[in-house]
Amino acid sequence: VLGTMAVGLKPVIFLLLLLACWTSTTAKEGKSKGKKGKQVVCPSQLSPEDLAQVPANSTSNILNRLMVSYDPRIRPNFQGIPVESKVNIFINSFGSIQETTMDYRINIFLRQRWNDPRLQLPADFKSDSLTIDPKMFQCLWKPDLFFANEKNANFHDVTQDNILLFIFRNGDILISMRLSVTLSCPLDLTLFPMDTQMCKMQLESFGYTTSDLVFMWQSDPVQMDEIALPQFDIKQEDIKYGNCTKYYQGTGVYVFYQVCLFWRGNDSMHTIICG
Repeated sequence: VLGTMAVGLKPVIFLLLLLACWTSTTAKEGKSKGKKGKQVVCPSQLSPEDLAQVPANSTSNILNRLMVSYDPRIRPNFQGIPVESKVNIFINSFGSIQETTMDYRINIFLRQRWNDPRLQLPADFKSDSLTIDPKMFQCLWKPDLFFANEKNANFHDVTQDNILLFIFRNGDILISMRLSVTLSCPLDLTLFPMDTQMCKMQLESFGYTTSDLVFMWQSDPVQMDEIALPQFDIKQEDIKYGNCTKYYQGTGVYVFYQVCLFWRGNDSMHTIICG
């Protein structure tokens, strides 16, 4: 009898375990969704009734008018001249070079500025720029810059998404985002640590060839927080600028940028932006 009861309880136990797993997964998903917040609704997704409820003289109405017919899937100047994205990097801090994993960690502000004629501010908007919620970043076309030698990376969202977003009168878009990136750095350890090691930060477009998108360095393209790096010797005259193109068979030619970081055996470092 006991054996029969045990066999009969097996399906019940299985269902209880399945329910417990489902409850745990649902709770985790709920917490994750709560952290991310509500899904952003772009102006182009609003109904005419929703748009009509926004006061005519409000900044919200200005933004709605700019983007009600905006399509972020299409780049600016489609089928015309390529988009020029000007890049600037502010280095907040460095992690140490890891000899075992051949990489290093860096925390930066990545800034990009490009022009989108579709977003020129109207004449009745009195200011020369419009600061908008970083969540609207999802509603815009943006350059698809990526770190070619990246191993791991993450955005920062405490206490809010660490993203700054401006729209200027002429349609320029300025985006600044805080990132932490782990980058590969093949090391020659023959004379380590009494030698000079060079680590790179490589940036390029993932999907847009030079026919659609080109990157350019802004003036003072790499800036550093010297207070956060007291052990490094960083000289302005050691900073040089350059870029090149990179060809991938089957897809085309892409703009390629890299920042070269030199660590010396006496714990000094200088930076060169090399093509």
